Amino acid sequence: MYIPQNKIITNLYTNGGEYSNKITKIGYIGYYWKDYQGKFYEGKNPNSSTITQELIPLPLLPTNPSHNQLTTNTFSRTNSLYLSLKPGELTSPLNLPSQTYPKPTEDDYKLGVFTRYFTVKHNQSTYLEIDKDTFDSLNSQKTDWNWQPYLPFSIPWTLIGEEKVVNQTNKEIVFLQEKRNKKLGLREFLRFNYLKFYQTSLES
Repeated sequence: MYIPQNKIITNLYTNGGEYSNKITKIGYIGYYWKDYQGKFYEGKNPNSSTITQELIPLPLLPTNPSHNQLTTNTFSRTNSLYLSLKPGELTSPLNLPSQTYPKPTEDDYKLGVFTRYFTVKHNQSTYLEIDKDTFDSLNSQKTDWNWQPYLPFSIPWTLIGEEKVVNQTNKEIVFLQEKRNKKLGLREFLRFNYLKFYQTSLES
């Protein structure tokens, strides 16, 4: 699908709490873009994924005067601290995980399986598929990453074999991972597609 660049806004980013997937209703964190009709979609731009996932804004929370006052006071204290910092004491924003779209290699298909990496927020069922570098950074709790809200995990994903067997194997792996995480939503995040990346046999 071709959309003129001057009709869209790309490379937008949300840290969460703003949008959810229109179909799964799962909260979204990561890059998104806006079309000329004012609709929002996952990915940096229309070419980020072969499947275009629409996002919908989350409802605004009710206004609470006491909460607003607390927020104002907190901002004032934070702003004062910021202004008191000396040059060289400023720190860069921490890295955040973003959605990636893996692609198995030829070697993966020869092996018949590859590893998929994910993360889910501790306090909500917000999933992201991430790359191995991001997984390693979160798992090792690197100081330049905002790792505290996230639970990183990986699953082996079967690529080739008898279709029914592959489907059942991946389905069971996903179900077991939900039990390990003590958190539902992974099956919905994957759209119950247990044959993703599946091949009937090695291509010659």
